[in-house]
Amino acid sequence: MHTDDTCALDYKEAITQRVEGTTGLEVLDVGCGTGSMTVLLNVRKNKVYGTDIENRTLKQFRDRFTFFLSSEDKINTVDAKFDLITSFDVIEHVDDDSLFVQEVYRALKPGGKTFHLTPNRNRLTNFVRRLIGKKVEYPLDLGTDPKLGPVIHVREYDRKMLSDLFSKTGFNDVTVRPFWFGVRHPFIERVRLREKIPFPLSELAQYWIVTARKD
Repeated sequence: MHTDDTCALDYKEAITQRVEGTTGLEVLDVGCGTGSMTVLLNVRKNKVYGTDIENRTLKQFRDRFTFFLSSEDKINTVDAKFDLITSFDVIEHVDDDSLFVQEVYRALKPGGKTFHLTPNRNRLTNFVRRLIGKKVEYPLDLGTDPKLGPVIHVREYDRKMLSDLFSKTGFNDVTVRPFWFGVRHPFIERVRLREKIPFPLSELAQYWIVTARKD
């Protein structure tokens, strides 16, 4: 993700808005990477943890949450520990997304909630590529991030794929909402829609926001 474009700023704001009313929660960010998004969860006495397969937390974030290592197929924590579990641009990278969601479910307390941001496979840029005859094939190589290394999407999702994935795991109140429609270009990126995106533009949004609850 770009670090300073309008989409990235709106992305951070979307995270902040969803935790601003929380207080005193046990929160886990899965696939925390550098920690730049994880620290946004640290509000109103929330106890925040981050986990990943490597510790790439930037120095300026290290004292703002507790990091622990996990493997690719298991979150290294006891069952039913957390009130809230998040992931941001993660699920599209994991080999077994069903197992990933099962692990999130296992680590949540009964009544706990989860939310995730992940790219839309039918986002505007992919739609245009297909329109002009260019294939979008997976795994999708998006180059190299200077801090996180190679960026490869094993798969990307449409709305139904995500809804089915979380529902089949046992989550309730599963919602999949579009987030951010626009063109990521410095001259026109200010002309965009964030979350109230009308159909059919909603199906071309940049991201999906998934929210769900464990009973």
